Amino acid sequence: MTPSILRLVRHKTTQAYWGNDGEWTCDHASARHFEDIQSVLRFQRQWNLSEIELVLQTGPEPSPEYDIVLPLKDPPPDADARPPVALRVGNVGPASYDAR
Repeated sequence: MTPSILRLVRHKTTQAYWGNDGEWTCDHASARHFEDIQSVLRFQRQWNLSEIELVLQTGPEPSPEYDIVLPLKDPPPDADARPPVALRVGNVGPASYDAR
């Protein structure tokens, strides 16, 4: 059963979603669904992700008219954080972004 609201992490610049396989994807159907907002924030800090937003998708397909997009503040610099995750999505090409 699909939850009534999907919580997805999307990169602000590329519009790619964080996928179930731990890579960025342009396919919203392959995007990882998060249980709640707290798990999104823990995930963001754990992986040192910046330039991301939380998408509250209200249906099975993305809908700009109905979905809610919340920009997330970049995590503070943390000595224990992982290095920034490289951004590689299909034809978008390699890029790297840093929260510091």
